[in-house]
Amino acid sequence: MVTSLLFALLPFITGFVVYYAAGKYAKKNQDNTGISASIVSPISFLFALFASLIFTEVWTKINKINGLLVDQASSLRSLKRLTEPLGENSIYFSTAVKNYIEKVKEQEITDLALRTSANDGYRKQTFSNSSHFELYSLAMDSTKFKGNTAIQTSFFISLEAVRNTWFQRKELRKTRILTEKIYVLFIFGVLAQIAIAFSHLHDRKANLIAVILFTATFATAMFVLYVTESPYLDSHFIGVKALDDVL
Repeated sequence: MVTSLLFALLPFITGFVVYYAAGKYAKKNQDNTGISASIVSPISFLFALFASLIFTEVWTKINKINGLLVDQASSLRSLKRLTEPLGENSIYFSTAVKNYIEKVKEQEITDLALRTSANDGYRKQTFSNSSHFELYSLAMDSTKFKGNTAIQTSFFISLEAVRNTWFQRKELRKTRILTEKIYVLFIFGVLAQIAIAFSHLHDRKANLIAVILFTATFATAMFVLYVTESPYLDSHFIGVKALDDVL
């Protein structure tokens, strides 16, 4: 959260610099009334358009991640339902599914190594064989299925679906917006600040209010983008509640 606040502080820094520079320029050029206010609209529109495209990209990714969890939960439910007719042996599968869900919740919420894919602990803790070992061990034990090959085959298929959605979810969690896109958004924001400041050169009060209003919008956009783009900082964006419906 501290990093995201520092990230949002940048627009205020550039806003102060722009306002100060505009004031200095106005004093030295008393006859210059500044640029036309009409230039503010197209530059602000470019900033808003680019910001909306980036936010759409981020939130689409988050929705896809959450959608994959629903698919994973559905496959886990299949593992339980398929093995219920096995009678007393079904307890082995039910326990394995429960243990797996607990591991997933720990990885998604409390695992600090998830914050960066560069951390060696990330791959060791989230891409290790232990995540699915218990389920695969059961899938290979025909005695647990009482010789019912149909159930065992279906179990394998559902288990592969669980592993596949789990892997896709983890890979999406690692993806980040291209740094160049953030740079372009920041540049568009600064250009909008400059256009706003220099369109109110000789009205200091209006200049200050206009720059502050846009700067607050600029900073809020950068702050929300940083928080949502890095979902490990605020895990409520990435849900795991669908797993509770499996048990």
